[in-house]
Amino acid sequence: MRTCTTTSCSGLSRSVGPLWRSTRTAEVFWDVWRAGRGDAAGIERRQQRRLRALVECARARSPYYRAALRDVPGSGPVRLVDLPPVTKSEMMLRFDDWVTDPAVTYAGVQEFLQDPARVGESFLGRYLVTTTSGSTGSPAVVLFDARARQVATAIAVVRGVGSVPWGQWRRVLRLGGRQVAIFATGGHFLAETFLQHRFRTRPIRRRFARLLSVMTPLDELVDELNAFGPAFLGSYPSVLDLLAREQEAGRLHIAPAVVTSGGEHLSAPVRARLTRQWDCRVWDSYNATEAMPLTIPCAVGRFHVNADWIILEPVDADRRPVPPGTPSVTTLVTNLTDHVQPIIRYELGDSVTLAADGCRCGSPLPVVTVVGRSNDVLRFSRPEGPVEIPPLALGSVIEQTVGVRRYQAIQTGPATLTVRVETERGSDPDRVWVDLTRRLRDFLTRQGLGNVDLSRDRSGPQPEPHSGKLRQVICAFDG
Repeated sequence: MRTCTTTSCSGLSRSVGPLWRSTRTAEVFWDVWRAGRGDAAGIERRQQRRLRALVECARARSPYYRAALRDVPGSGPVRLVDLPPVTKSEMMLRFDDWVTDPAVTYAGVQEFLQDPARVGESFLGRYLVTTTSGSTGSPAVVLFDARARQVATAIAVVRGVGSVPWGQWRRVLRLGGRQVAIFATGGHFLAETFLQHRFRTRPIRRRFARLLSVMTPLDELVDELNAFGPAFLGSYPSVLDLLAREQEAGRLHIAPAVVTSGGEHLSAPVRARLTRQWDCRVWDSYNATEAMPLTIPCAVGRFHVNADWIILEPVDADRRPVPPGTPSVTTLVTNLTDHVQPIIRYELGDSVTLAADGCRCGSPLPVVTVVGRSNDVLRFSRPEGPVEIPPLALGSVIEQTVGVRRYQAIQTGPATLTVRVETERGSDPDRVWVDLTRRLRDFLTRQGLGNVDLSRDRSGPQPEPHSGKLRQVICAFDG
């Protein structure tokens, strides 16, 4: 009889592990496909089963939720109203008690995040770590376990790529399926973390995909895009709008089959310009790092909540549900994909409206409309001609400055910029301002805007009085 030595067990593990993972991935893909072709009752059954599993895991393994969920019945359906709503600031203060893996600590995560060379690397060999730049407070830290990544990939492929019209695939194949993403870089942000992880696991992907920084000067972006020729192009609406104008002016020469936008509100005029310039499918998205992927657009352009894996609750100011057709004051989200950091009735702060009717695309997934971010593109003057700066390019420079908690950048004239900063507790505000000023001047100079005058407003960021949302980049100059 053969004995199982350490070596043979290790070999068996290496053989069986990939097979088990591929089988689990196939099951997730199959379930995502079936759910999208089922009915609302099937979505509710999946929700309830996964919600029960999440609650049981949280109560058993998270010190915070062991106390918070002690009165939730251990059997029978789980009612959302029995689960306490939480805020980002509250949970980040309790981070070590929040997570379900005792090996994950706030100190350990912060040490990992301080090294930009580790973007896309697995933390503790099993989690991807990202940071948010939320509009209502300081960044959150969000971990993704293996299943969360499987679900995100399955939904993107089955409900995202799978919705590309057949007529566009000829162009995709002609362009070699090449992809370009233009987003904030230089930190552990969602897009960069996921793309870099894919590059690390399969370096060959670098031949077919590019990640460009939103802080790159526009003329350099145009040169990169012309040289690469993407079939898929993704960025913020403000950046896509600038690129479409470059195409219109004859400086950009690309023909993407699919353009994806996110992170900002995509207005009807910008959507029309993108479609007109590239004769392509424009795919908008409404997502949050804490709940990925929250929605997916359908063939008729409506946002469908991926409700088999994410529960979105439109609520009023007292966190009571609002009926379909009524705009919410805020939203609560429950992420059923990830058990390492239970996201349960977590306040996002967005105003959404749940549709009272179904969608003519036939999907059983609920439909929402969203009040998007309203940050502005800034247009500065210089002797050689004006330069437009996307809000998330400027914001990335500020957010990546050590010590900045919240900010507000306001263009007050053709070549003037005022910045309000709220610093992290324990930091020296004057030292943060010196560092921020240096970084902003470097960025603006690279854009050809060394003439812009920077000033400091010590009053601090001012949220909108009614919504409490913080507009971070504002053009207050009508020039």
